[in-house]
Amino acid sequence: MKRLPYITIAIVLACVSVVAVSMPNVMPDSLQATQGQQEALTAVQEGQAPVLSLPDPLWIVEEGDAAEREQAKAEIEMMAKVVWAEARGCPPEEQRLVIWTVLQRVDAGGFGETIADVIRAPKQFAYRENAPIDEEISRRCATEIAAWRAGSAPPTHEIYAPTLPYLFFEGDGQHNWFRAEWK
Repeated sequence: MKRLPYITIAIVLACVSVVAVSMPNVMPDSLQATQGQQEALTAVQEGQAPVLSLPDPLWIVEEGDAAEREQAKAEIEMMAKVVWAEARGCPPEEQRLVIWTVLQRVDAGGFGETIADVIRAPKQFAYRENAPIDEEISRRCATEIAAWRAGSAPPTHEIYAPTLPYLFFEGDGQHNWFRAEWK
């Protein structure tokens, strides 16, 4: 599977945006901060807003041909539906572990060749086509899929996923516990 450096691109774009917003008088007109960016910077300085706000949860879907972009968008949406079903009541770090469970299964082989194959495998994940797509969860999925495509290692968690790989999990609606083998 081809892995593109989406996370690197995102980091570079974020840095350029921060520089463009924080140095408007030194930048050429083409890179001048917009009024909205200036307002966002003022809000950040006053402690009222985050430094970087991604306008679209599918921000990693900006490269490649139309088919690759559509595939990336579909993967993010499918993953967001899985995370919503499996971990919406869990903290964000545990939601990341659900995402990486799917991604590790793709890498491990035997579970499916693609994210869609792994997610749609019978009796594996709580995936429903009509499940809602939460914007925050979508952003998290986009970020983690981009990190995976860039070759990042899966995260661990001291309590819930202390070792790699973790290919299975079970939970109680508030927490999920991850492990290499099914009990």
